[in-house]
Amino acid sequence: MKKYISVITVAVLIALTACAQKKSTKASSISYLKMERTACFGRCPAYMVEIYRNGLIRYTGRQFTEYMGVYEYNIGSKKAQSLFKQFAEKRVDTCKEVYDNNIPDLPGLNYGITINGKTKEIMNAPFGPRFLQLLGGEVDKVAKPGVGWKKVADLTTQ
Repeated sequence: MKKYISVITVAVLIALTACAQKKSTKASSISYLKMERTACFGRCPAYMVEIYRNGLIRYTGRQFTEYMGVYEYNIGSKKAQSLFKQFAEKRVDTCKEVYDNNIPDLPGLNYGITINGKTKEIMNAPFGPRFLQLLGGEVDKVAKPGVGWKKVADLTTQ
């Protein structure tokens, strides 16, 4: 009898642990996303993308980009929430703050994410989980200035 109680207790503990790990961040709890691609020793494009809950995207091209300056466009809140959902599903809130970079010449990929009113920074994302690079590609898809984008500022220093 004691053997069965022990087995049942272990099974219950495993089930409770599995449920805790499946807890996900809701996309609606993400209200802001910033992605920054940093310069390298060569001609790597350096820019920053900010996405707000209401769908506003702000692109800041710093160097070696086709679009220099600050541009804005609104993709709508549904598209923004869809992008936020991808980040939430990958549990970016559990990522480390900094991933070690032993190759200083590579361009950086950094994130700033506001989740439940708190900002989470992720530095050197290419050296972290692969999904951080893939999410960067998803941000790039929606954040390239073009038709309909409005230039709102020039950069005075570079």
